[in-house]
Amino acid sequence: MYSFLLHVATLSCIYALLALALNLQAGFAGLLNFGFVAFAGVGAYASAITSALGYPAPIGILFGVVAAMVVGFFMARLGRNLASDYWAIATLAVAELIRTVALNENWLTGGAQGISGVPALFRSASGVQNDFAFFLLALAMVAIALFACVRLSRGRFGRAIRLMREEPALATSLGYQLVPLKVKATVTSAAIASVGGSLLAH
Repeated sequence: MYSFLLHVATLSCIYALLALALNLQAGFAGLLNFGFVAFAGVGAYASAITSALGYPAPIGILFGVVAAMVVGFFMARLGRNLASDYWAIATLAVAELIRTVALNENWLTGGAQGISGVPALFRSASGVQNDFAFFLLALAMVAIALFACVRLSRGRFGRAIRLMREEPALATSLGYQLVPLKVKATVTSAAIASVGGSLLAH
């Protein structure tokens, strides 16, 4: 029973990371992203593949963050000449491309069966101790992400993306470049979501 509660609490922390990332992009910046889950998927696969190759888990999580940020960068750049609704559809297309690659490249992702045998983050611990340590790690990641989101939203960047969401023409007239703002919001959101995906993989 205790292990089950820890499992639920850990999943709640992972979903909280995804919620914070989505809120930063869609809530503050007003960027509707139908392919948002791709960031978590890229983070999960990158972390799992790196760990399966024998590298330490922190390197896998970092690699997942970098890979998701690259995907977020190119996804945001798609919107430089698209209206918001068309950009949302384009993000769905990008996520579908990533899903298709993951399903068909068996040598890399394991295909529809996925990657099995992803090592635990805390190999020295066992049973409830491992579950509790993993929960504390997930909780710490949520606290760090929450702190970062609060700082970003209350600073100049937060004011800029809220203005971009409400009055893009006014933001442009005040000297804000909308495309770089969209890129920064998407890339930051991707980094947070990828951490959640990496934790889910482990």
